[in-house]
Amino acid sequence: VVHTVADFRSLRELFQKRLRWMTVMRCMRPLGHLGLALTWGLPWAVLAFAVHPTAAVAAFYFGTYLLLRTAMAWTIGAWGMKQAGIWKRLPLIPVWDGVAFGIWMASFASRTIRWRGIEYLLRGGRLWAAGNTAKQQEPADA
Repeated sequence: VVHTVADFRSLRELFQKRLRWMTVMRCMRPLGHLGLALTWGLPWAVLAFAVHPTAAVAAFYFGTYLLLRTAMAWTIGAWGMKQAGIWKRLPLIPVWDGVAFGIWMASFASRTIRWRGIEYLLRGGRLWAAGNTAKQQEPADA
């Protein structure tokens, strides 16, 4: 079992960290990052309902999303990581999925990241200190 430590002190730090991860992923593996669109169940269910807003469509797509997402969360959390009380946190899954999708979307507009208190520009797969001029810049060791 892999143990993780939450190294953020606020929701803002969590969102900044996730945005940094997504932005770096977009720059390093652009096609893979774009391909993540195929893995988001909640936006696809919303889109299906927006295209054909009926109770049957809502029940089918949102029901299928919730069933598969709950199965995945239970498999990873309860069975794989042996977390107790996972059922109490299951209602937060759609909330997090919506937030995570928003972070993924925001990563397409982000050209800089903040890492260890310094702002960097991502260019050519490398980190450049954002405050320097182009002639003075040296890539940061990552």
